Amino acid sequence: MDLIIVGAGGHGRVAAAIAARMPGVKLAGVLDDRFTHMKITDGRMYAPVSYAEALHQGFPDVKWFIGIGNNRVRQQLAARLDFPETAYASLVHPSAQINGDSRIGAGTLLGPQAVVNSDAEVGRHVIVNTGAVVEHDNTIGDYVHLSPNVTLTGSVTVHEGGHLGAGSCVIPGKNVGAWAVTGAGSTVIDDLPAGVTAVGTPAKIIKREGAVFVQHQQS
Repeated sequence: MDLIIVGAGGHGRVAAAIAARMPGVKLAGVLDDRFTHMKITDGRMYAPVSYAEALHQGFPDVKWFIGIGNNRVRQQLAARLDFPETAYASLVHPSAQINGDSRIGAGTLLGPQAVVNSDAEVGRHVIVNTGAVVEHDNTIGDYVHLSPNVTLTGSVTVHEGGHLGAGSCVIPGKNVGAWAVTGAGSTVIDDLPAGVTAVGTPAKIIKREGAVFVQHQQS
């Protein structure tokens, strides 16, 4: 499978490294607007994102991956490209596990030692980063980012665009709303509404739709 990655930043480089470990995958090119024109180096193409449509039409068998870590930007780029779901590859590190009847969507990445357990459903263009665990019966929406060592226990739902910081944990049966964010090391014991930022153990909401909550301590 020939692969083109869109994004030459940190997540794009991670994606390229994982692709290099996958049997039968050849990185054919990288698109990023840091490149001002097309060039070929060591048999690999580097070009601006504006080349994507022509490349997709000219080479319909080539698969694509959006290597952008920011959830909003990844969603915007997917809308800009407007490729069919079948055009995207999912990248799974050889040390990652997909168990039981779990499913992962197109354009999703599973990093080293990531685990998706039985009957979990992971959406499109999701990042399940290094060491993250998606336990049984989880539902993960599109454009979610599970940072390194996140643990989602059983029957957790993370809605579209949710971003859980490194080492976060969500206890069984809880919901993380669309585009909600948790800080590193947070423990989610209650449902989080859409669009909030929550930090700490237990996780407390500190920001909601542009408003920042300041906690005052009495001496």
